[in-house]
Amino acid sequence: MIAHLNTGLHSILIGVLLYIFITRCMVMSNSRSVCIAGAVLVYELIVYLNKRFK
Repeated sequence: MIAHLNTGLHSILIGVLLYIFITRCMVMSNSRSVCIAGAVLVYELIVYLNKRFK
């Protein structure tokens, strides 16, 4: 399913998800670096899964 998505739309979707994740995380915890590290991990996981299921 992921492979059929338009890559431009897909990257916008990932960006929005990461933005929501970071903003939510900022509200929940005071540590910005933890939020950014978490977002990077989520992004890496998405990229990995995307390559794996293509």
